[in-house]
Amino acid sequence: MKKHDGSLNFLRSNASNAKDLENRLKNLGKGVGDVTVSIFLRELRDIWERAKPNPTSLVIFAAKNLGIIREEPAENALKQLEGYWVKNKIGTKSFIIFETALLRLGKDFCRKEKCTVCPVENDCLGPNVP
Repeated sequence: MKKHDGSLNFLRSNASNAKDLENRLKNLGKGVGDVTVSIFLRELRDIWERAKPNPTSLVIFAAKNLGIIREEPAENALKQLEGYWVKNKIGTKSFIIFETALLRLGKDFCRKEKCTVCPVENDCLGPNVP
């Protein structure tokens, strides 16, 4: 509270770049780690300019299985996902919703190898496809 005047906006405005913002958030206290910061910043992508967390491993896993991205380094993955979204945007949906859908797909189907009940099984290029 004292360090950032009780305001996350103060913390954000003092961050020099996206990585600095992530580090400042992680330093807020015990239990605020990579996953928490990633989720928090993912939801703020459209609001905070510096909110640019790299996609999580589950997002990358699902996106690779769908042929959306080819390279795994998170920095490249984010650029590839954003490029894909620009070309394939759906109506009023946001990139945040797209990324969250990939996270759910990776978490609920890809990681658990539930390929036969996956809603996008026919479009999957993943290793679990017969």
